[in-house]
Amino acid sequence: MDACEKGMVQSVIAQVRRADPLAYCWGMAAYAPPTSRFRERAALLHYLMTEFDQWEEPHDRTRVSKLALFCITACALRDVNSRPINLNHARDILGCNKTEWNREWVRIWKRFQRRLDSLPSRALGPVAKLVEDYLERFLSGC
Repeated sequence: MDACEKGMVQSVIAQVRRADPLAYCWGMAAYAPPTSRFRERAALLHYLMTEFDQWEEPHDRTRVSKLALFCITACALRDVNSRPINLNHARDILGCNKTEWNREWVRIWKRFQRRLDSLPSRALGPVAKLVEDYLERFLSGC
């Protein structure tokens, strides 16, 4: 039955991939083995940088993209392992002190985080529903 269950989960993930590609990318970037995350992380970076371009901020795109990549990784670790996000690392990546961070960068960080915060439930919601339905249907009869 183990292979059947895995197949059911893979089927739901394939549906998420078609219906909500960004949520799929989040799920893969956060939960798949590290070697298979490159495309999905690139898609998430593209999404965040597209959002950034619409904000018309005066910051250097290279520094912003570094912050966006750190945000993707940090939010994934937060969501998967409940790790707190250490913003000192973000400041180190940008090469700025706390004053510059608070004045110029924290607003962008928060906007990036808000863009990513809805993705875990969109990525895992269908899988959680499958598991719940499976438990109700198949294990209640045992």
